[in-house]
Amino acid sequence: MASVICPIQSPIFIFTGQLKIGAFSHGVWKCYTWVMEPPHIQSASRAAPGHTLLIRCGRLGDVVLATPLLQALRAWFPDGRLTLMTSRALLPLFATAPGIESIAWEDRAAWRPSGQPLAVVDLQGKLSTRLFARRLKPGIHGVFRKRGALDALRELTGFPRVFRHVWQADWYFDALPPDWAPESAGARADRFPLAVWESRDAAAAALRFMKAHALPPGGFVALHPHASRSSKAWPLEHAAELFHALDRQGVPAVLLHGPGEEAMAEELRRLSGLSLLPAAGGMDTGELAALIRCAKRVISADSGPLHLAAACGVPTVGLFGPTPVERWAPRGPDHHVLHLDLPCQPCSNLGGAGCPLDHHRCMRELTPERVLKALDSFA
Repeated sequence: MASVICPIQSPIFIFTGQLKIGAFSHGVWKCYTWVMEPPHIQSASRAAPGHTLLIRCGRLGDVVLATPLLQALRAWFPDGRLTLMTSRALLPLFATAPGIESIAWEDRAAWRPSGQPLAVVDLQGKLSTRLFARRLKPGIHGVFRKRGALDALRELTGFPRVFRHVWQADWYFDALPPDWAPESAGARADRFPLAVWESRDAAAAALRFMKAHALPPGGFVALHPHASRSSKAWPLEHAAELFHALDRQGVPAVLLHGPGEEAMAEELRRLSGLSLLPAAGGMDTGELAALIRCAKRVISADSGPLHLAAACGVPTVGLFGPTPVERWAPRGPDHHVLHLDLPCQPCSNLGGAGCPLDHHRCMRELTPERVLKALDSFA
């Protein structure tokens, strides 16, 4: 019988196949590095940018934590234009920001830069924002890279690397060219704190809400037990017990919640037995900031209102479970963190749908008594 050579086993086929696979892999790698790894152009970075675009969309807390970098860019390059591109819902937080223009990410197609060289600082670091920045052809393009390919693979396989080496607001400065950050992290923290700039109309809306619910300015406690990821949320039973305890002490309190969380508010009213518990759920982000600015204390899970309170200069009690305190907790003596330091903590960078060990002790064992004790510890 004549022997037959299978084409797949042919040395020539294998060699040419390797060439094709190699060329394809090289092309994919080149595309990846072009989009995902844009270099800082040092020759341009030595000159002050004529226009700087800072991109940070997404959730409330992530954008508030970018405000120190936003203020630093304004201070370091006072003669250039500075534009923040963020989610439309967050624009009210920057209504009166001095020397800072703001535009919705959703309106990016109509946006045009002015002033050269153009600098783009992309704190989002997603494919969409990188491609958008590339189309602008900036002279300086900085991207916040929080993880490499190996970290992304670990995340996908369920064994994430938990980042706890730096506060998120400081970490954002790594997106800048090296010669743009003349100050140390400690000096920056003192000079550029968290901040938001809501409008007078937002302040007026907050005052109307407080008047309607008999909340004295500077004399009420605000609580936000919810979180975007359920593993970070404080149990509703605990929140209800806390509201009931504050009511017994004669301390006015208000529930903070976002759109779509009305059912949670009703459940809290039922569990606490406080049918008239004020709930600030129909406000935009500027009005929410104005209300928080009038609070005496804010108690919150690791979520947007916690960072918003810190930006408004209001003392906080942060309830931390699965996420790293070092990365996300507000800084300073006016901010207390409740954290159990269990062996399994922290287990996640951002939280998740549930506890990986199915016990959720990190949040369940943060009892209302602990929170009341933290409230009493403020000077």
